[in-house]
Amino acid sequence: MSRIANLTTRHIVSRRGFALALVLVVVASFNSGSVAFANANHGQISGTILDEKTGEAIVGASIVIEGTTIGAPSDLDGHYAIRNAPLGICTLVISSLGHTSKRITGITVDAGKTVVIDAVLPPQSIELKPIEVTVERMKGTEASLLVKRRTSLSVTDGVSAEMIRKSGDANAGDALRRVTGVSVVDGRSLVVRGMGGRYSNVRLNGATLPSPEPERREVPLDLFPSGLLQDIVTSKTYTPDQPGSFSGGTVDLATKEFPSKLIVNFSTSTSYGTTTTGKERLASGGGQKRFLGLDMGVDNGDRGVPDVIKNNANWASDSSIQRAAGLALADRRWTPTRMGTPVNGGYSLNIGDRLSLGGQRELGFVASWTYANAYRSTKERYTEWDGYGPSLDYHIERGVQSVLWGGLLSSTLKLSDNHKLSLAGVYNRIGEDEARSATGFDVYSDQNVAETRLRFLSRRISSLQVSGDHSFPGLAHSLIHWRASRAAAGRSEPGNRSNLYFLNTGATPDDTLYRWYHTGYSGASIFTDLEDHDAQFALDWTVPFWGSNARLKLGTFVGSKDRAFAASRYLFDSYGQAPSNGLAESIFVPANIGSGRNQYRLENGTFADDHYDAGEHNTAVYLMSDFTVFGRFRFVGGARYEQNLLTVNSADRSYPATDPRSKVRIRSNPKDWLPMASVIWAVSERSNVRGVVSRTIARPEYRELSPFAFQDYALGPLTVGNPNLKTTYIMNYDLRWEIYPQPGQLLAVSAFWKTFKDPIERVVSLGSSGSRNTFTFENSAAAYDRGVEFEGRKSLDFLSSALSGVSLGGNVTFVSSHVRIVQGGGTLELNRPLHGQSPYTINTVLSYTSQHATTEISVLFNVFGDRLISAGRWPTEPMYEKSRQQLDMTFGQKLWQGLSLKATAKNLLDARYRVTQKQLLGDMTGKEGVGGGRATRRGPRLHFGRDAIPCGSTGMLESLAA
Repeated sequence: MSRIANLTTRHIVSRRGFALALVLVVVASFNSGSVAFANANHGQISGTILDEKTGEAIVGASIVIEGTTIGAPSDLDGHYAIRNAPLGICTLVISSLGHTSKRITGITVDAGKTVVIDAVLPPQSIELKPIEVTVERMKGTEASLLVKRRTSLSVTDGVSAEMIRKSGDANAGDALRRVTGVSVVDGRSLVVRGMGGRYSNVRLNGATLPSPEPERREVPLDLFPSGLLQDIVTSKTYTPDQPGSFSGGTVDLATKEFPSKLIVNFSTSTSYGTTTTGKERLASGGGQKRFLGLDMGVDNGDRGVPDVIKNNANWASDSSIQRAAGLALADRRWTPTRMGTPVNGGYSLNIGDRLSLGGQRELGFVASWTYANAYRSTKERYTEWDGYGPSLDYHIERGVQSVLWGGLLSSTLKLSDNHKLSLAGVYNRIGEDEARSATGFDVYSDQNVAETRLRFLSRRISSLQVSGDHSFPGLAHSLIHWRASRAAAGRSEPGNRSNLYFLNTGATPDDTLYRWYHTGYSGASIFTDLEDHDAQFALDWTVPFWGSNARLKLGTFVGSKDRAFAASRYLFDSYGQAPSNGLAESIFVPANIGSGRNQYRLENGTFADDHYDAGEHNTAVYLMSDFTVFGRFRFVGGARYEQNLLTVNSADRSYPATDPRSKVRIRSNPKDWLPMASVIWAVSERSNVRGVVSRTIARPEYRELSPFAFQDYALGPLTVGNPNLKTTYIMNYDLRWEIYPQPGQLLAVSAFWKTFKDPIERVVSLGSSGSRNTFTFENSAAAYDRGVEFEGRKSLDFLSSALSGVSLGGNVTFVSSHVRIVQGGGTLELNRPLHGQSPYTINTVLSYTSQHATTEISVLFNVFGDRLISAGRWPTEPMYEKSRQQLDMTFGQKLWQGLSLKATAKNLLDARYRVTQKQLLGDMTGKEGVGGGRATRRGPRLHFGRDAIPCGSTGMLESLAA
């Protein structure tokens, strides 16, 4: 009865939240209506003008309605706005010094509405007659993204807001799986061209981000809801104006720009998981803070370190305070319970507009908020091997509630056509409430065992950026761009609680009467906190010369990062014959807590190396040139000089705290020149051939250098850092041929070759008798990585007019890598792939869009080959995640003006998750997960405003395999 009451209350509160959001939308629609009425005698034409060859904004272009004097110039972004356009059908004439003019015909202007007309102008040619076109280009579309790719200085791929909307992807991690040569491990970790996170960067609007992960310095991609993104661009080759610490790729997440007209967009959705929704799942039974009845992924305060411990530094030395501390932790829930699972839900709200301040001054803004609440339930099998057979064999059931929410506020002040200032703030948070139960056999203890774990994890990231763009016509039309940003990332696990039980002596194998057993993690509460801060300033100065055929770009960068990580462990230890039969809740009772002989006493199990702090200061200057000769050959080249000071402070637990050797301080200060050269041959107006050579680096990460020992205390092996790691140096060679037959269409073939000196790899080694295996990090001797990529997007209307609106796209990547490892003093060489590398990845998209875009249908398929997740040290072989396929479908239908319906089906193949390891006895399965079930999602989307347009699907977490 209580469960029914809880579910009923949840739905009532959820309806209240929906009603409040709907009220906001209705109010906004009334406001937009009044603005539209004020402009009933005119309409508006706006858009962006770009250089067809470079893809950059054209400043000062003239846009005039033919036959009138009504018009406007383009600003620093190439943006223009004709606010008093006469009603009816008109023609635009677009011209700019050094470019061929264009006439765009057939533009219909309606009262109070805005027509978006974007255009690209080719450089001046002998033929001076204007080009007449009728096609417009929209921001956030596949066509606009392909223009960026065609005109970029580096080899780039990406995914647009249009593709994100069609695929129904919930976050940046889901969306990046569609990009050529990109894999996303565990839904959050980036692998580009077979290279893991250490060889890639994630940036937000051009600024690097801190990481909330203690084990690696990478940005989890699942932290960014897709509803906040304009597009995602992956640069696969280095240019000197980028940080040199990458080889695989740099992913730039671009948040939504302010629109040229008022938009108010609200959407809500629900999803159903075949193995979760409506069924019982494991749960912690705890609650989170609530807002509008929605779990916000925030700790409610009953999970953290008890006040009696925080307020008493010497609590363990006073028996009464020690008992009070023990009672405070013992009173918490320790064992998972079972709860019913409601449907998943999500909401999204976007508001934006551009306001005239008089003259050339304008103020634009966009505000977005997105929220998603999802549940998943999985069953797994985990096996650990000692080289000859299984030492640990567990069957695991896991229940997880995930909450993702985020907000964006962006504003730009245009002071004149030549000067603008921008401010952007982003805050995203994800919370995961996990309950886990495992049963199996442990060879080391020769016992049938059961393990339980309750875990709450909160990750967050925030960024505040201020930037300016300035054009100086009197100074050779040079451009200055500057950017200052502060960002922070945090990760908190406020009290993970685990217990281990042995099967009672004499019980049958099917008996569930277990006896509590003390180990290093049984009866333990572990608290971890991480704070990572990043501040940076960058200045770029671009100076044209030789007319418009050449540019010189120089700049500087200063960045500072600080990280602090700390873990504390508190565990119950038994003395004498303390009661041990039953679950933790029945034995951790007040009568059994204390310091007596037959009681459980709380002890401080924190080690000296359970913390580290680190800092990094990077200073860089660069110079690069970009010029065209013979009309078709574009040369890009230059170099970047970086000085990187890195320090890590930790401790060595093998020495007493009073011993000076217990203090560990690691310091490195490399200085590197990173050159790059590229040739872009414009074979035709719609075809390029690119060749790039560059030198880049990959530095050791904080965690890898620290000797801090970390253990997944529930099951996994120990992970220990290595202070002797060296920087990896990489030579990169890239070649690409790309053809753009028509707007929105593409055919590309790429090849790449990379050589590594001292690559850093994660390796696993056998533990000694009675101990677990250990992971650590080592420099291998050398490595190479090579591969080819194929990508195509094509409308199928050339086959038959009946296929108008149907398009087929896809990409295939084949990668081969080889790492040479010298073990045993050079007596043995092992060859294997790079960590995280799949030998192939395949993506296909079949989509249909009706003539007036009222109906959209997409079918998406993704598959990757077996990928290395942990290297091995002889005689332990590497561990591989086995190939897995995913099939998704989406359906969207506009019902009437301002309302549309969208349905998404995810993971239709319900593929199994498997990790295997080669052993002396053959391939062994290390981890196996039953598919997390298929998930379907549907929900209405409301949008109001002056000729409002949808802003994309709401962010959602799906019920997928763990």
